[in-house]
Amino acid sequence: MLREVAGCLRTALRAQDLVARYGGDEFVVVMPATPLPVASAALQRAADAVAALPAEVAAGVTVSIGVVRAPHDGEPSAALAAADAAMYRAKRAGGNTVVSGGPVSAHTHAR
Repeated sequence: MLREVAGCLRTALRAQDLVARYGGDEFVVVMPATPLPVASAALQRAADAVAALPAEVAAGVTVSIGVVRAPHDGEPSAALAAADAAMYRAKRAGGNTVVSGGPVSAHTHAR
């Protein structure tokens, strides 16, 4: 199933975007120099592709996606924490959902 989801992500994204398994059933996507609305639209296409997978392949699996725009000089852990919080809001909103998080400050440090 993870391969199918990764395939949906790769198909919906550009060649320069990085898709990496973060742990368990979580993925991190890095989309350099991409405006937040463009990233959200691409990730919604990926969520829609997961929703369209045949039942025998996906067995009702959905994705919840949190997306943030992180500054180049920002703390990576702050961006991950903000994306994680947005992902949990997406989970509460229902399956195959993308939620944008607030801007991540270059000086924000995750705790």
